[in-house]
This record gives sequence, structure tokens and C-alpha cells, in this order.
Amino acid sequence: MPALNEIGKQVQSLSKKDYKSFRKWFYDFDDKIWEQEIQRDAEKGILDFLIKEAKDERNAGTLKDL
Repeated sequence: MPALNEIGKQVQSLSKKDYKSFRKWFYDFDDKIWEQEIQRDAEKGILDFLIKEAKDERNAGTLKDL
């Protein structure tokens, strides 16, 4: 993966200030992608089992407060 190696070299050459900015940008970028994946999964019903588990625990009286 030559492109990935080049990106790695560029990241390693950043100043502390730029590296800190890059980390923040990448964290926000990754978070946005993760949120989109969760939204898609929820819309497809992939996460419905979690709702069922919570309802089952509530009905059984074993649901724990966070």
C-alpha cells in the first residue's frame, strides 16, 4: 500500500501543533463515519436485537440502570 506508507511518512513529519490538529480532524472524521454506519444498520434493522434484549430484560425485571 504505497499510498498508506506515504501518508504515514507525512504524518510522522508533522509538527506537534499540526499533529494535534490532524488527530482532532481524524477523530471527527472517524466518528462521522461510525455514526453513518450505525444509522444505516439501525435503518436496516440490524440492531433490532438490542431493543428486543432490553425489552426482555425490562419485562423480566433484570434491566439495570446505567
